[in-house]
Amino acid sequence: MTSSPTPVLREMQDAEYRAWAEYSRTSYAAGKMRANGYSELEADRIADETFTRLLPLGRNSRDHYFYILELAGRKLGSLWFALQGPPENRKAFVYDVLIDENERGKGYGRTVMELAELEGGRLGAVAIGLHVFAFNTPAVKLYESLAYQVTDLSMEKRISR
Repeated sequence: MTSSPTPVLREMQDAEYRAWAEYSRTSYAAGKMRANGYSELEADRIADETFTRLLPLGRNSRDHYFYILELAGRKLGSLWFALQGPPENRKAFVYDVLIDENERGKGYGRTVMELAELEGGRLGAVAIGLHVFAFNTPAVKLYESLAYQVTDLSMEKRISR
């Protein structure tokens, strides 16, 4: 009996990183507009500043890891996380996880997060965390099903002027 192939993480290559970085930055800006009501110009500025601060050396920024989720040579999505904190309490923080649109709903989101936990642990992390926009209900439900717990909660109410 042969087993079917399982998805794996592999390191992102330079060309993949360049394409991913532009998409991820644009996606982050769109999320800021939707969640926080920023204008496109302001959201783009925030995204640019955030990526410049977090990734001053791009793919070679210290303690940042970039992966492609792959199944039998087919790209399913991507993952970016960083290690943070002192060695005795090092944590992995997931900055971006993406499953290609035509691959969603097949369990690959769960798979990439389980692989992120394994990879983070292999690299010395004792915990894994992330931020998720509140409007992303499918992701929130996934993380809850994987036993993620809310550690901080930001709330906002729009007021009329």
